[in-house]
Amino acid sequence: EARLDMRLLAELIRNLFTRGTIDGYKRERNTAMVSVKLNAMDSLSFEQYEPFGYCFRPHDGAESIIIAPGGYSSASFSLMALDRTRKRPELKPGDSALYVDDETYIRVSEPDGIDIKSKKNINFKAEKIAYLANDFDFQSKKSVRFSSDKLELSGKSVKIKSSTAELFATLAELVEALDSSSMAGNVKVNNPKLSAILQKLKSF
Repeated sequence: EARLDMRLLAELIRNLFTRGTIDGYKRERNTAMVSVKLNAMDSLSFEQYEPFGYCFRPHDGAESIIIAPGGYSSASFSLMALDRTRKRPELKPGDSALYVDDETYIRVSEPDGIDIKSKKNINFKAEKIAYLANDFDFQSKKSVRFSSDKLELSGKSVKIKSSTAELFATLAELVEALDSSSMAGNVKVNNPKLSAILQKLKSF
């Protein structure tokens, strides 16, 4: 009996941790399942452990760490996935990062703050976005587009630098000058069409 118990204990210990290669994934309602190939065995399906508030889908070929609580294989689940084919972002001591690769990540650093990088798009969707900071610096290498029913910019000093913005500013100054001169009786605009265009420019 003692020898049998030792064999059972040894088997339970061997079952505690297993490593395999992920070769499939599917989500059933709120449960993620991964297919894992263990050594030369056929692939087996395991529930993927996901901490609250965090979910992920590993690539095929990633390594899975299978844990069996108490050594009982019937209760096994995939504890974590390791993907050595994906480069991680550079980290300084104390840094943490949520990443897909070294070009798509959110990195948190005590000395440097939060760094967000994406090689494609960053999309925001919300009822309201509030931003509060002492300084705001926004740079774009190509174009910036805002689409809104109403856009308001307010501040003690608002400055927009671009050739188009400067053109509109110049036209606005011209409209103000013509309007002031017209009110003073120095300039008379007898062309109704021109007058309408000037009023339209003034409304911008």
